Formats: sequence, structure tokens, C-alpha cells
Amino acid sequence: VRSEVIVEVFDVNGRRVNTLTRGDLAAGDHVFEWNGRHGDGRRVSPGLYLYRMSAGSFSATRKLTVLP
Repeated sequence: VRSEVIVEVFDVNGRRVNTLTRGDLAAGDHVFEWNGRHGDGRRVSPGLYLYRMSAGSFSATRKLTVLP
């Protein structure tokens, strides 16, 4: 089973910082790494961020912390 998967990172004000993936993926485990940068390549400031994972009808948002 394949589904459109989107993994995005947001700052605490809800502004999208980066999109890690957007596309069709097969069901199963996947690993995505974020390099701590905005989509244009600038480093993000240390602090609290949120990432949202969406696949089909599933959606989950979790916190992450960027350390200096």
C-alpha cells in the first residue's frame, strides 16, 4: 500500500521551516533526517520546533529541540 507522505518542520509560531519529504511511499518504517536548516539553507536558531507527519488519513505532530 502506498500513500502520500509529508514530513514538515515548523517553528513555535506555526511557520513552516522545512519540508523533509513529500511524495508517495510504501507502508512501513522510514527514517528522515533534518540538518537543522531552513529550506533555503540557513541554520535555524536553537529552541523548540514541531514536526508534523501526514500519511493518508494519519497525522501526528511532535516536539523537537534544537540545541546550540
